[in-house]
Amino acid sequence: MYHLSEALRFPSPHLATEEGIVAVGGDLRPERVLLAYQKGIFPWFEKDDFLIWWSPDPRMVLFPDQLRISKSMRTFMRKNTYEITFDKAFNEVVKACARSETFLSQPGVKCLKELCVAITGVSLISKTFMNAASET
Repeated sequence: MYHLSEALRFPSPHLATEEGIVAVGGDLRPERVLLAYQKGIFPWFEKDDFLIWWSPDPRMVLFPDQLRISKSMRTFMRKNTYEITFDKAFNEVVKACARSETFLSQPGVKCLKELCVAITGVSLISKTFMNAASET
């Protein structure tokens, strides 16, 4: 099992255990979380205090051109009950998830505040990078 140090490094996700565990330990600095996301790794807690980094295989990947929508789903979608947006109100969505009773009742959410702070930091870093890249 790979134990993370202070260095911003991760082992290859291909070295994950059968369950998808890549590493344990480390911290939730936005830079570490961003590096993990770039490698297809995400953090979660086990038993409310143990930080574990995951990269399960297979991952859920949705290819829009291969999506088949059932008749009942098409009927539901025509009602326009929901709106699909991209990269809108990110911080508000993270905060709403943090208040969700369903979410909060799941094992491993004791350290949710730190995870929300890290995810929000990653969002800010990503937006800053994307804005800088679009200006060049």
